Amino acid sequence: MNAKTAEIPTLTKRTLQAQVIGPIHAEMVAEIGEDKANAILDAAIRKAAIAEGQHFAAKVGGQTSMADFIKLYELWTADGALEMQVLEASDTTFNFDITRCRYAETYKAMGLGKIGPLLSCNRDGTFCQGYDPNITLERRQTIMEGAACCTFRYSYRKPYAKLWRLAHDSTSSPLVRGDRKGTQAKLGGGEGRPGRAIAEFFDPPPIQPLAQGVELEVWFNERVSTAPVY
Repeated sequence: MNAKTAEIPTLTKRTLQAQVIGPIHAEMVAEIGEDKANAILDAAIRKAAIAEGQHFAAKVGGQTSMADFIKLYELWTADGALEMQVLEASDTTFNFDITRCRYAETYKAMGLGKIGPLLSCNRDGTFCQGYDPNITLERRQTIMEGAACCTFRYSYRKPYAKLWRLAHDSTSSPLVRGDRKGTQAKLGGGEGRPGRAIAEFFDPPPIQPLAQGVELEVWFNERVSTAPVY
């Protein structure tokens, strides 16, 4: 069963949601003003998008990929909801332009065109935070906001811990400590044993494997990422 038959088409869901959200938003505008109402709606929609992304990630056991993400677009495009021109689709890139958006047309027909970006457009990049934070979106324009087309540019970036090329001369559990701003970091040789090797940042990473079971610990300012290396 593919995504298209397993889930309600996204345009149908967004239309039903808008029928409920529209009147609520109008009441909020009357009570607290448009800016505050929009901020509340935006925050709520973004949280819902993250939760939706987590839902789809759970359906594949957390084993997400760009290929699976691309398949999900069957839901967004179902029933002719979007007319798109795919420019590039690979394991790391999904670039396309939308030349017709029935989401924008639907919201406009419902009198909700002004909050259309909050109801749908802002979901797109935020969805990735829940589905797979290694996928990011760059989009410079949308039909919803008056442009001739929407420019979707998705990229897949591997976790930081995998972006290091490791060279070492020690067999004892080395730790690599680095800084997000730097391109090099010393590779320690374990407690009380300073290492002499250097870890260099590459993208894409030509990783040299360490001994099995070695744990790689990468420090980025106050954030610590730890992952076993095999």
